[in-house]
Amino acid sequence: MDYVWLDEPFMCVVPEKFWIFTARVDLDGFARIIRSSDRGKTWDPIIKTPVWGYPQQLLRLRDGRLLMSYGYRCQPWGVRACLSSDNGKTWDMDNEIVIRMDGGTPDAQPTKVISKDLGYPVSVQLADGRVFTVYYFNPGGSNCFIAGTIWELPTD
Repeated sequence: MDYVWLDEPFMCVVPEKFWIFTARVDLDGFARIIRSSDRGKTWDPIIKTPVWGYPQQLLRLRDGRLLMSYGYRCQPWGVRACLSSDNGKTWDMDNEIVIRMDGGTPDAQPTKVISKDLGYPVSVQLADGRVFTVYYFNPGGSNCFIAGTIWELPTD
């Protein structure tokens, strides 16, 4: 039997509404979210999202949407994000945001990429409305580095 291990949690507070917690799940790579409307006294059932990538970070944007940033650890390797306009009930995967897609460490076979050496993004919304996402990255070889991307949010 396969067990779902919730790993590397991140929690976001939506003021006056609820706490929303997201977790990495290595079993299938899909993000899970859990919510509490009573400040953590009780929690709703775990929801498997359509978001594939890990680990995740949540950010409540000034316009009320939720942004989930995550490492994308398959080809094309990189960092991605998606938005929810309904407080995390659904995620707009049709308009997934590709922040970066040039990562991954090559194997001895030049056509095969095997490293999952990237991710752990953290996003903040800047005063002008753009988003700054910082992450660690490895475009090849053994030299990881911290990088960041400033990008524009899509409008509703």
